[in-house]
Amino acid sequence: MNISASSEAVSVLINFNIQGNLRYLSHAETLQMLRRACGRAELDLEFTHGFNPRPKISLPFPRPVGVESLNDICCIRIKPANNPEKLQAANQSPTASELSELKEKLGRELPADCRLLDIKAYPHKKPPQPLGATYLFQLSPTFHPPEKLKATIERLMASDRFFISRKTPKKAEATTLDVRKYIKSIYICNEPDLAECRQMQASPTSKTGITACNTGIWLCVDYSVTPAGSIRLDEIMQLLDIRPQTINAPVKRMNIKWKNHLLTSVMSRYTIPASGG
Repeated sequence: MNISASSEAVSVLINFNIQGNLRYLSHAETLQMLRRACGRAELDLEFTHGFNPRPKISLPFPRPVGVESLNDICCIRIKPANNPEKLQAANQSPTASELSELKEKLGRELPADCRLLDIKAYPHKKPPQPLGATYLFQLSPTFHPPEKLKATIERLMASDRFFISRKTPKKAEATTLDVRKYIKSIYICNEPDLAECRQMQASPTSKTGITACNTGIWLCVDYSVTPAGSIRLDEIMQLLDIRPQTINAPVKRMNIKWKNHLLTSVMSRYTIPASGG
């Protein structure tokens, strides 16, 4: 599919969820899945130049392996139509009908656990940059009694600094970092109003092995992403003494905020209310 816009390629944002078994895909594997879906949908993507040209498709916010991501974004560059009869004014954005057709074609080619939510034109060549997001945990009350969890949260949020030891492949020795500046808030929240949760309440587990949403304690961690870095999921779990075996359901990343505030208002769909007390 081409876009009847201009002589230059146009940027398009694909808004999607990654859930179920697809959460085990790495960042590179997720990109490959999306590239193949675009190929099967016959989208005419723009390619890089050089000896090893690649389609211009990017995931601006890498997702940790094993984490579900809601309202994530993929940015692609699509070539204009080659048919002169379809060419319109220069630099014109894709029409609503073109975007609708693109959404229909691509949606048919994506796996079941990758749900296409929306497709929108994006007036910039470079992908948007993330500013932050929320991790949603569903914890077992057996291992995380609410009062003990609240005390841990109060202690952490009252601290001026969180020091963690981080290892990277490029450095032999671990680096000590203060990650307090990346934590915006931590709170026990009410059950989120998610369509996925409502669908799962009919049975104890879903086909992907996710425990029903009406059990456990919901914990939200709002964190920021800066040019200097951010805090990792495993570091958040370490600070809160959360072990994988004490989590009732896959961790979800949601409420992603982007540098373009208009983009955030369009792409953010889910909100998590804090519980009283």
